[in-house]
Amino acid sequence: MNEDGFHFTFEAAITLLLAISLVAALHFPGPENIDSLLIKQKQHDLLSVWILARNFNAEEMAGDFRFVFPQSQGFIEIDGEKVFIGEQSGEISVETAAFVGEDLKLREIAVGVYR
Repeated sequence: MNEDGFHFTFEAAITLLLAISLVAALHFPGPENIDSLLIKQKQHDLLSVWILARNFNAEEMAGDFRFVFPQSQGFIEIDGEKVFIGEQSGEISVETAAFVGEDLKLREIAVGVYR
């Protein structure tokens, strides 16, 4: 029997067991709550669609808001005029966007969602 080969194999097996136990002992973080990120992405998407469509009808925009956020309340603001959807409550997430209107003036639009 080859003694050097036996030692090499034994040492490799011990190293493999140590590596496996090290990986098993590591604590991997669990998934975090990404609800706030999803809300921000939906708000950004709404703003993008509204700016591209250039149709700032408050009723249609409120319908879009209710479609995207069916269980939430919030507001839509166009150049300082707010349209509230539901009641104001608790913590809020607001996303704003600026664009150049047809009159070549800088305009601002915002959407807020209460959590």
